[in-house]
This record gives sequence, C-alpha cells and structure tokens, in this order.
Amino acid sequence: MTSSRFLAAVESLPIPTQKTSTPRRCTRCSGSSGRSAARRRRPLAEVPLPAIVDGAVRGDGRVDVLLLGGGLQQGEGLFETLPVESGHPHFLDRHARRLARGADELELAPAPDAETWGDDLALLCQACGSSDLAARLMLFRDGERVRRGVAAQPLSTAQLGPAELGLAPKGLLGPRPHAHMKTLNYLGPRRAHAAGVKAGYDEVLFLMEDGTVLEGSRSTVFMIAGGVVRTAPLDLPILPGVTREVLLEICEEAGTPVREEGFSLEELTGADEAFLAASLRGVRPVSKVQGQPLPAVDGPVTRELAGLYRKRVRASNR
Repeated sequence: MTSSRFLAAVESLPIPTQKTSTPRRCTRCSGSSGRSAARRRRPLAEVPLPAIVDGAVRGDGRVDVLLLGGGLQQGEGLFETLPVESGHPHFLDRHARRLARGADELELAPAPDAETWGDDLALLCQACGSSDLAARLMLFRDGERVRRGVAAQPLSTAQLGPAELGLAPKGLLGPRPHAHMKTLNYLGPRRAHAAGVKAGYDEVLFLMEDGTVLEGSRSTVFMIAGGVVRTAPLDLPILPGVTREVLLEICEEAGTPVREEGFSLEELTGADEAFLAASLRGVRPVSKVQGQPLPAVDGPVTRELAGLYRKRVRASNR
C-alpha cells in the first residue's frame, strides 16, 4: 500500500463500535476525597491499546484463542515490528515479504499481503487515536485456523544515547532456534536482553561457539575498521533484518566499502566504530563492548549512514 493510500485509509475508515455495559459506580472511589477520574487514570503507556484481530477492532486489545491451538502452546506464529510515524509505516512491503517467507516455512501460508496489513494498520491508527505507533504484525495458528493480528504501543520519541554491549548469559549465548525468522517463541532473546539490562548493558550479543559475533537480542551488529563496514552474513544463524537490508543498499549506493562476513568478538572490540540497527530504533552508535570503549563513538561512517538511513525512511514515506 502506498503512503498516500494509507493516509487516505486512516482518514476515511470508520471505527467499529462495541457495545459496553454501563459500569457500576464504585462507592469506595466516590466519597469526599475530591480525586478526579483524570488524576486516577493510568498513564497512556500503561493502558492496553486497541488491537486489530482478523480485520476487526478489539477495543481492549484481547483475543480469544485455543489454549492448545499451536500459537499459544508452542509459539507457532510470526511477528514483525515497525514504526508508524505520522500515519506512515516504515518499509511495510519489506516486513510483509519477510513474514510471508516465514509463513511458507511454518505452513501458515498464504500470509496477508502488504495491502492487507496496511488496511489493518490504518484501522489501528484510528482505533488508537494516534498516527504514531510502535506496531506489531502477528500471524499465528489457532487450532485449524491461521489468524492475524496487529497491536501497538505508543511510539517512543526518546533520543537514545550510544549503546553499551555485553554478552548474552550462559545458556542463552549461542544462536537461537529459527534465527532467520521472528517466531512467537521469543522467550530466549527476551530473557537474554532482560539479563543484559539488569547487568547495566543496553544490548547483549549472541555468539557462535568459536566466538563469531552473530547479532544482538533485538538488533543487527555492524562494525567499521579501516573504513570498511562489516556485518554477519546470512549463511550464519541470524535474522535477515529489514534495517540491515536497507543499510547494505545504502552502502552500495554511497560507495561505502561493505562486506558481509563474520567477525570475532576481539575484532569488534578493536573496531574503529560500531553501531546497531533495528526497525524501531534505527541506527544507534556503540560506545563500549564489554566495558571496553571504542575509539570513535558515533564516528564519521556511523553518522553518515545514520543520516542516509533517515533520508531513506523519509523518502519511503512519500
């Protein structure tokens, strides 16, 4: 779906209404305390936003599924995360293609096309009353059915500083199963990331047994040495990231030397520059690897690629 069609859909789609019962007044909250409902209301980030399930609005963001239906029991499903800014979903076509490839492999095909996902996102923007969302597309098995859903959280506008990297904890350090897909069985990366945050890191790295750097728990890792950009190749167990794909194209177009090849943790700690790439966070420079500072934080190559990536995002939204 083109950006103009998406915005038109956001403005024109009606929001299906749901019948709700009139809530009973809580006597414990209606005394003479003087507290207003607005003051008691939870912050937006804590309130579940509506979701779209099989093309329909679910105002409370919930969905009924079979407990043993595959998706909930085994994580038999896929997801994609992407920003929606001012009604524009970033690189929706690329995300839809990657999800469709995974659906073929997991026998969840045919997956919805980009236009269908775009319609769902437009409806979600209306239901949430916002055109700036961190959206998640989901396709999952529910017994005999394959279902789709789109959920979101408020899109963070916080400016992230340079990242400090550590290693995933023992037991979670190696490559994750089905690393080339974003399956709903995502507990390993989440646990690894949470452990890293607890230890004071912004991101943790997965490694091969020989010490080859694979990727972060939620990002692609790039290093720069001698002006050459390097990132792990797709024949290693990594996710073919959408942001990774766009950045490789940008390097080729800008004439920046780039190689898809493995590198060791030692090479990464000795790099001139390094950065992370992810759909929701874009390009984020790296400041330290396991406590060791890099020579250049947000160095010239990182800054150039980050700027070109932002331009590509803006161009894709037109």
